[in-house]
Amino acid sequence: NILLDDKNLLVQHRNLFVIGENSQARIVICDHTLCDKDFLTNSVTEIFASKSTHFDIVKMQNEHNDSTQLSSTFINQEGKSYVSTNIITLHGGFIRNNIEVKMTGEGCENNSFGLYLTDKEQHISNHTIIEHASPNCLSNQKFKGVLDDNGSGAFNGKILVNKDAQKTLAYQTNNNILLTDEATMNTKPQLTIYADDVKCSHG
Repeated sequence: NILLDDKNLLVQHRNLFVIGENSQARIVICDHTLCDKDFLTNSVTEIFASKSTHFDIVKMQNEHNDSTQLSSTFINQEGKSYVSTNIITLHGGFIRNNIEVKMTGEGCENNSFGLYLTDKEQHISNHTIIEHASPNCLSNQKFKGVLDDNGSGAFNGKILVNKDAQKTLAYQTNNNILLTDEATMNTKPQLTIYADDVKCSHG
């Protein structure tokens, strides 16, 4: 997605991925700005992973300081499916990434990864909701950031384990390095567990 125009723009794009049973796919999405106009991007990605599928998606964000991006990714996984999401934020004025995952089938695995670099007055936030709705599922969340100058960031990660999702394994980690006294980072890990035979952690 390349933004280049002589006026300010509102851009809305949608990606829909339906991965058929026993198939696999790897997708890379890149967002770039090639001029100094104000851009507001509202991006939606929907992923439906059928049984026994393997799907990897990488989203790379590299926009200028006057850009704003609201990016939402919705993932639904059926039994024994594997989905990996990796969001790499190299640059952008204001970026919010939302990831919502629902594992509706037994034996799913989900990996949600993020790397973000901020400086100047940039703000980057990542918000995740990982719902374990079936037993014997595994989820990993790993988000890491480096913040410089007056850059700011936020991570709001939630693990939800329903009462029928026994034998759940769920892990969440958010690590950050602040290079100046002015850089700020807000982290809010959340665990909501209604099953009694699980192993969940956050740090």
